[in-house]
Amino acid sequence: MPNDSVTESPSETQLQQRWLTQQLLDAVYTERRLLHDLGRLMRQQRAAIAADDYEALDDATFGIQRVLQTLGEANRRPRIINLRLGGSENVPLTDLVESLGMAATPELLAARDDLREAARLLEDEVRTNRALLSDALAIEP
Repeated sequence: MPNDSVTESPSETQLQQRWLTQQLLDAVYTERRLLHDLGRLMRQQRAAIAADDYEALDDATFGIQRVLQTLGEANRRPRIINLRLGGSENVPLTDLVESLGMAATPELLAARDDLREAARLLEDEVRTNRALLSDALAIEP
């Protein structure tokens, strides 16, 4: 009796698409986490300034430097993925997700949107810290 429920194994193209989607998803999650970490450290920096806690300010500043370095390293992954696809090296991660078109999964699109929101929130944190530091430097004799 023949088996009517034979499923075809995924094609090479489908396997590559799944791999690419997972790599991009991992990259988006990593970048989003790092942006959230930067925002948290910027809030700690502001709290340290408000409390005149120079040790905490130094710790937060050093933490920001570490996260920025890690973020730079994490940004290599999307560049490598894009080069494998035959694209250029300097394509933002969100644009790389866009390039998938209909092949982008709902999870990947949601993660991309979360990344954009994390970047927007971080811009607000940076703006706030710049203003605070400017004011603090202007007050110092």
